[in-house]
Amino acid sequence: MSSDSECSLFQCPICLEDFIQPKALPCLHTFCKSCINEYIRKLTTLTDCFVVFNCPVCRKEVKLESCPSDPAKYLQDNHMIQSMKETCLSKGKLCSIHNSKQADHVCTDHDQIVCYKCIIDSHRFCNVTEIHEAIESKRQSITQVHNQLVVRKENMETSMHVDREEKKGILESDIKCKDGVRLYVDELKNLITKLESQILNDIEKNTTQKIQRVDKNLAETNKERTYLKTILNEFDINLLKEITDFNRLTAIDQELKTAHHRINKTCDKSSADIHLLRFQPNMDLFKVLRENDAIGKIYNTKMRVTVNSNTSKTKAVLKFTETEAKTAPVLKRPSTTEHTGSSGIEATHTRPMNKVVSLKDGIQKLMSLKTDTDREECFITGITLLLDDSMIVADNGNMKIKHFSAGYKFVSQKAFSSEPWDVCRTEKDDFIVSFPSDNLIQYFTFRKGLVIPKQDKILTEGRCYGLSYHCNKIATCNRRASGVFVVVYSGLNEIIAELCISASVLSECWYLSFCSDGQHLVYTDETSNVVSCVNLRIGTEKWRTNIRSPRGIARCRTFLYVVNCKSAKVLCLSEDTGLQKREIDCSSLGGGAFSGVTVNTYQTKIFLLPTKGSDALVIE
Repeated sequence: MSSDSECSLFQCPICLEDFIQPKALPCLHTFCKSCINEYIRKLTTLTDCFVVFNCPVCRKEVKLESCPSDPAKYLQDNHMIQSMKETCLSKGKLCSIHNSKQADHVCTDHDQIVCYKCIIDSHRFCNVTEIHEAIESKRQSITQVHNQLVVRKENMETSMHVDREEKKGILESDIKCKDGVRLYVDELKNLITKLESQILNDIEKNTTQKIQRVDKNLAETNKERTYLKTILNEFDINLLKEITDFNRLTAIDQELKTAHHRINKTCDKSSADIHLLRFQPNMDLFKVLRENDAIGKIYNTKMRVTVNSNTSKTKAVLKFTETEAKTAPVLKRPSTTEHTGSSGIEATHTRPMNKVVSLKDGIQKLMSLKTDTDREECFITGITLLLDDSMIVADNGNMKIKHFSAGYKFVSQKAFSSEPWDVCRTEKDDFIVSFPSDNLIQYFTFRKGLVIPKQDKILTEGRCYGLSYHCNKIATCNRRASGVFVVVYSGLNEIIAELCISASVLSECWYLSFCSDGQHLVYTDETSNVVSCVNLRIGTEKWRTNIRSPRGIARCRTFLYVVNCKSAKVLCLSEDTGLQKREIDCSSLGGGAFSGVTVNTYQTKIFLLPTKGSDALVIE
């Protein structure tokens, strides 16, 4: 058998390559299975019960049962061609130079199939191997390259997934930044509008008073003018020489002097100065607002886009923050918190809260709230105690919820794409977390040492900060452009109370706590220096206590613990009357001023979070 006839016998008429899974038509023409499949798909509709097509070689009509996934399924395999091909391959190909000799070796130097005569004539000094060994070596090389390409393809797909997640994270960051800017600017606009209204009202009031005063003077002057006109009309100065009666002249003189005295008195009243109004703008405000970052600035945080991939490729995310040096923010940024059932917030840009100090039997024990995976300084904005006195901590700076044991050892943590703010225990080992930038209160549970999110959640109208829980009711400090509100939810979505605590966006009313009866709620207002208890059913105030700079608040049984953010003192109040029961002076402990507080169930531990520094106090 010649080489040309062999090639023609074993070549597919469509692809002109050696047969792979040869399939024979009824006319006995044979094709590769993949080639005839593609041919049938192009020429027929595979939805019918039968397909009809012409043989690519002889054009004879062929009718087959339809199989959309494998059109050539019902064609017969050409076992004769396959058997002849395998037989010829087992005997080897003939040499292209010496036609009568079998080409059963390969010159690896020239990558050429040769016979033994070629080896003697032309490849005497080359590296030669048997053809089956060369074929196996080629297969191994192809497999290795193929596997490398597969790995490259998977890496590229992973990289594309990372890029998509990063793009998604950047777009989410963009939305949050823009929402933050809009909310901040809206609050500035509302504040300026209120200040404008106040100034215009003052101008209107002042102008009205001055106009009323001038109108009064005009009325009095007109009255006296009429009186004077009457007096002058009664007496003609030209007839004075004709009057010779002394008594008559005396009466006229007395009448004129009385009129003169009366007119002088009226003129003295009306001659009082009336000053004109003038508006003196605050030019320092203009100077501040002309700065590029007057109301805030955009900066790249150390936090990166979180991607569920083994690839370490990450990109920085933009974040919006208020200007820290040149202007005082409209909404003061907190730095600490308190609680079981309420949240403390410090209006400053410092971010301490890295350690907790425990006092046990008079011994101070340091506890770090920072973990190995934290990329920024801890910014603890919420803490609550579980039934076993273990702690759940909201780390706003690193966007994490952390769990520490009752012995102050780190147990586990969970990272988020949004900053958690406050945390509050609900039932058993369940707790809720507020996410202000998402207007979200999310339910969580603690199981087998892990923080696990639940399906339950509450979407709030404004930004939600402080939290408190009592018998399936949740209260939150809700900040909107129109002011600060306390909103109480029953279950997940039903709002049973909504109280406007302050219409001012400058109000520092951030913290609250349910009373033990669940019908009253207590909140602190640092702006007004008051702690107030309100009835949630009728919206009236039960009692009000004046306390200097109250901030964090927590309830334990029928007592309320309130911290003074200007001094190292904790006040214990009666929830029924608001009267002070006890004052704890912590200045000797080196605690400084505090912004947050929480108490365990048995009142055996008080956790105090400072306004500055990195050490909090646990009083046992």
